[in-house]
Amino acid sequence: MNWFDDYEIRARILPAIIVFLPVMVPAFLIVYGEMASIASFLFSGIVFTALVYPLSFIVRRPGSRLEKTLWEQWDGPPSTRVMRWRDNTFSVSLKTELHKAVREYCGLTLSNLDDEQNDPHGADKKIGDAFIQVKHLVYHNDPEGMWRKYNAEYGFNRNLLGCKYLWIALSVVGVIICGSCWHFTGNSAYSVGLLINLTILAIAVVLTKCILPKTVRDPAEYYASSVWHSFLNIVKRNRV
Repeated sequence: MNWFDDYEIRARILPAIIVFLPVMVPAFLIVYGEMASIASFLFSGIVFTALVYPLSFIVRRPGSRLEKTLWEQWDGPPSTRVMRWRDNTFSVSLKTELHKAVREYCGLTLSNLDDEQNDPHGADKKIGDAFIQVKHLVYHNDPEGMWRKYNAEYGFNRNLLGCKYLWIALSVVGVIICGSCWHFTGNSAYSVGLLINLTILAIAVVLTKCILPKTVRDPAEYYASSVWHSFLNIVKRNRV
């Protein structure tokens, strides 16, 4: 994993930090207590950063599992759906051009309207096979395209939404630990930790219940459209 890659930072590193922050707050307070300082905070930040790499894999797995559910709700992956003849996202003329470009670059013939009506699953399979090659071409020939931004945004929303139960559970754990330590020790630092974790818990509930389910789809749609458009432009340039 490239730590400085925009996708990795936004889609995996940031969700890992957000999800596990609630338990890092009481851990920091328990270790340092009243001896907490800027230096100890920075040192803890370095340790947490080192832990982010393995934690990012934990975050990614539920996100990947959620993706299958999302695609079922959306009637298939956006990258496949926009290329169906029965879908209105792309015009007929644009899809005709894309079919030609797929034949030129991928050596695959996508289904026509009649074939798609007779065998929609087979038509989707052909589009999916073609998109694997399309992504490879676009990623290498248009590495800074808009698809990159949309892909990272989708990855962030998907992974954070996939970890909603873990995020909420860890926030509750953080609240309990900070509240208990404040009650038994009287250390006001734990009251600050309690307030932080209560805020995180409220944000986690609102985001995962009300906002992320509605916002996760748009960047996925934009990503799919952007990759197909970029692919067509690359093929056209290569024709010259």
